[in-house]
Amino acid sequence: MSNDNRKIIKLYPKYFVLAILSIFFMFSYYLEVRFPDSPIYYIAYYDEIISIFCAMYFFYIAFFKRIADREDIVIFYLFIGISVIAFISNHESELINKFVPIATDFDALMKVPFPYLAAKYLVRKDRDRVTMLYLRPFAKLMILAAFAFGTVSFFTDIGMSGAKRYGIPSFRFVFNSEALLGLIIACCLLIVVNSETVMKKIVIYEVLATFVFIYTTKGSIYIIPIIYYILLFFSKKDRKLTWKNLLVLGAAIIPASTFQIRTYLLDDESARMRLLTGGFTTANTYFPLGSGFATYASDQAGKNYSKLYYRYGFHHVWGMTPDRPSFLNDCYVSMLFGQFGYFGAAMFIGIMAIIFDDINRYKYSVVRARILCLAILICHFISSIGLTMIKTSIGVCSLVLIGFVAGYMRNEANLEKGTIKNPLQRTKFKLILK
Repeated sequence: MSNDNRKIIKLYPKYFVLAILSIFFMFSYYLEVRFPDSPIYYIAYYDEIISIFCAMYFFYIAFFKRIADREDIVIFYLFIGISVIAFISNHESELINKFVPIATDFDALMKVPFPYLAAKYLVRKDRDRVTMLYLRPFAKLMILAAFAFGTVSFFTDIGMSGAKRYGIPSFRFVFNSEALLGLIIACCLLIVVNSETVMKKIVIYEVLATFVFIYTTKGSIYIIPIIYYILLFFSKKDRKLTWKNLLVLGAAIIPASTFQIRTYLLDDESARMRLLTGGFTTANTYFPLGSGFATYASDQAGKNYSKLYYRYGFHHVWGMTPDRPSFLNDCYVSMLFGQFGYFGAAMFIGIMAIIFDDINRYKYSVVRARILCLAILICHFISSIGLTMIKTSIGVCSLVLIGFVAGYMRNEANLEKGTIKNPLQRTKFKLILK
């Protein structure tokens, strides 16, 4: 068998299953979009189920095996603090007393820290980044397909485009959201840059992915390539993200976000601005603990139409009514402050800051992967004002992949210290990957 452009690796069942579970986040989102009125729609709860198992796994790693890093234990306790605040708030505010909505919202809160934490330790013995190698063919295929169909859609309507922005039709591929398509492509590019060793191929997929980002016409997605390429330039001088870098990034991001700023933040009558200001109003009304789970700007608050929405007059605003609540789950920041209060929101920001610092502080042989992780995280920070990408199945997928990268960085650091002694378990199977 010739070795041209092929890499033969052993088939490790654990990491192969891990790769399949990671890919399924994207498939579950596709099935949710394409079959909303069929029983298969319930696959939409895949990310909630996985988040529960991730929480259980990390609890085992942290408190039974006792191998979790100190900062990850801090994340766990911050999550517990937010949850306690929210449950107390539910009792005090008396806005909802149904168990299922409260439990579902609690599970939704798990989606941010625990998939990341679990992924970080699931690859703790994957020194050869085998999991990413398994994911690479799918990632390349997705980028190629999105680029091909996006290019065709740019010139003619083939049923994959939405309204025009910046003079070009917005491309959504086979999904119903341009923003989530952009996040999917960012995830696929992260897989490619973390597993591909030929620089020419990496650059090709970076260019193709950048075109797809442009085709989405979403300012929130433009943030990713802007940050990625700027940080790639800075990486030649600075290993870590510095305050000087952040100032340059801010100056570059603002022009790309003018549409969102004008639509969401400068229009007092827009649904998202109403939702955002209502979040702070709720935080002040129920100071200092907020209103509790399933009461404001969350999925369950919309499905059970919170009493606060009637109080704020949202039932008279298009897109925020009981029969058309499409905008009520569109602002993650307002949910944080409204439901968890200022203390709970500060704890959640602390969780994200620790994750960000975890990626930023380590050396990593694959510089591009570390930088793209930072770009995706910054995108989540900024887009949370007008979107809730971080808690979608694709958002969870991005956190899992970032967790893999954090795990690989941790492995390299421990290898330098000489604390990794156990190699991967050998199997007699082989897998051929192009």
